[in-house]
Amino acid sequence: MIPGLSASRISAQSTIMKDISVAAGISNFANSDFRELKFYLASGRKLGEDFSVGISIDVANNKARGYAGLKTYRALASVARNMSALQTAVSIFFESNETKSRNFYPGIIAGIGKEWAPSFYTDLALMISARTQVVNTSLQYIAMSKLLLAIRVISDPMRLDFESGWIYQKLRLSVLGGWHPQLGWSPGFALQYSPALKESR
Repeated sequence: MIPGLSASRISAQSTIMKDISVAAGISNFANSDFRELKFYLASGRKLGEDFSVGISIDVANNKARGYAGLKTYRALASVARNMSALQTAVSIFFESNETKSRNFYPGIIAGIGKEWAPSFYTDLALMISARTQVVNTSLQYIAMSKLLLAIRVISDPMRLDFESGWIYQKLRLSVLGGWHPQLGWSPGFALQYSPALKESR
């Protein structure tokens, strides 16, 4: 119901040293009246067999017609533990206020993921900050070792995301769909390349 609204994203991840990875990305959400351009940079390190730590920095530039614009910032640090088929993670972040970029407030994210079988995975995450409380849960199923089916539910703002994809060697080709109470349906398309695609979540 918003004319010309579109979204795009590109990201990349690489291992630069033993047990150390870096990632970067850019996303754009815009139409003729509004634009949000976001950049992020992240790094993670594996500690032993079970633990890993990571940090990330996000910068978003928001502009609207008749509005000068505002940059918002977010810095996050996290620790995760992988115990066989069970993954847990806790993150602490600071992000700037949406109206005054110099005002920062803290938040915490706690998540747990479970691989019930090689082809079936679920997770649940809770984010609490001074601004909002969000529940995020997802389900992923891989049929015939190649067909991916996934669904994600976010509580605030309410959103449903769907994905149907085909895995071929190190490539994943996906058709996406999202539903928002005010925005309605949003179709999408994604192409992913990863040397360890079947192991990623």
